[in-house]
Amino acid sequence: MDGINEQGMKEFLVSVAMFFLTPIFIGFASYLQKRTGSETMRNIVMGIGGVGILLNVMEYERKRNAYLFENKRRYVWLGFFYVIGLILVCFFPYVPLYFHPYMALGVFFILFSNFKIGILGTYLFLMNGIFLCDYSVHFVIFFTLMIFIGGILFYMSGFLPKAWLAYGGAAAIYVTLFVALDLLFAREIGMETFKNPLIGLILNLVFLFCGLQLLERQVKFPYRKQYEVLNNPKGELLSQIKEMDGKVYDKAMHTGYLSKRVAHLIGLDEQLAQAGGYYHSIGKKESLMIRKEHKFPPPLIELLASYSESNTPPHSKIGVILILAEAIVSSVLFLLEKEQEQNVNYKKVVRTVFRKMMDHHMFDEAEITTKELHNMQELFLKEAAAYDFSCGIGNDGSSLPGL
Repeated sequence: MDGINEQGMKEFLVSVAMFFLTPIFIGFASYLQKRTGSETMRNIVMGIGGVGILLNVMEYERKRNAYLFENKRRYVWLGFFYVIGLILVCFFPYVPLYFHPYMALGVFFILFSNFKIGILGTYLFLMNGIFLCDYSVHFVIFFTLMIFIGGILFYMSGFLPKAWLAYGGAAAIYVTLFVALDLLFAREIGMETFKNPLIGLILNLVFLFCGLQLLERQVKFPYRKQYEVLNNPKGELLSQIKEMDGKVYDKAMHTGYLSKRVAHLIGLDEQLAQAGGYYHSIGKKESLMIRKEHKFPPPLIELLASYSESNTPPHSKIGVILILAEAIVSSVLFLLEKEQEQNVNYKKVVRTVFRKMMDHHMFDEAEITTKELHNMQELFLKEAAAYDFSCGIGNDGSSLPGL
C-alpha cells in the first residue's frame, strides 16, 4: 500500500471510529446517570447528528487542504482528542462545573485541524455536556465564549507553549467573564465567585501548557530542523548558490526576506515562505536530487513544484506571496542596475507588478479574496518602501545576514 492510500485508510478508520464511538459513549453516560429512555435516545441522536456534521466538515476541509499543519499523524491525534473529549463529557456530571476544561480542549482540537473544525468539534462536546450535565444558561454562555476566545488567542499565538500573551489574555478574560456572568445571573458576590473561576482557570492553563509542551515537536514544527538548516544564509546549499552565481544568491536573499515578512504579517507559515523565496530559482529547474539530498520538507517541495511551472497561476496564498515577491525583487534589481534609476519608486513598482498579475489572471486559481489581495498589496508597499534593496537593510534597520 503506498503512502497516499495508507494515509487515506488511516483517515477513514479514524472517521469510522469517531462516528461509532460517539453514540456508545453518550449512551453509556446517559445510562450511568439513569436517564429516561427518551432522554437517552435524544442524547444519542444529537451526538450522532453532531459527529456526522463534524466529519463532513473535516472531509471538506481536508479536500481544500485547509488543515493548519502538515502532519501525517494529525488525523490520529484528532481522533485521540475527540475520544478524550467524549470521556471527559461522560465524567463531567460527577465533577464541579468550573473544572470542565473546554478552553483547553478547544485549543488542542484546533491544533490538529483548523479553527473552523476545532470550534465546531468543541462546541459538539459542549452540546453533549448540556444534555448530560444540565448546564445553566450562565455556564453555557461562559463555555461558549471561552471556546471562541481561547481558541482565537492561541490560534493567533501559533500554539507556542511559551506564548505568555495568550495565557495572560485568556486568564484575564476567563476570570472577567466568569465573575460578570455570575453577577448577572446569580446577582450576588462572595468568596465562591472568585474561588471557582480561579480553580478552573488554573486547570485550563496547566492542561494547555503541559499539552502544548508535549505536542510542540509533534505538530507545530514538524519540519523545524529542516527549515533552520535551509533558511540559514551561511548554510551549505545557499553557500553553493552564492559561489555559483552571486546575483542569483542576492535575488534569493531579497525574495526570501520579503516573502517571510509579508507571510508573517498575514499570519501564514513564514518559514515556508522564506524557504520558497530562497530556493525559487531551484524550483524552475529539474532539481529533484537536490531536494532529496537536502531534505526539503514536503510543503516546500509542493510549493517549488507548482512554482516551476511557467505561467501557471499559484494555488495557495504563500504561492501568491512568492510570485509577487519574486516579480517585485526582479523589477527593483533591474532598475537599480540602470544608472539612471538610482532612486527607484518602490510603490510604483509594487503597483505595476500587482496590476500586471491581475491583467494576466495570475490570482484566479488561488483561494484568495479581493480584500486579501488588497491587504497583501498594502503590506508589499509598506515593506518594499522601508527596505533597502541595494544593501539588504530591513525595515527594522538591521542588515540581512547573507548580504
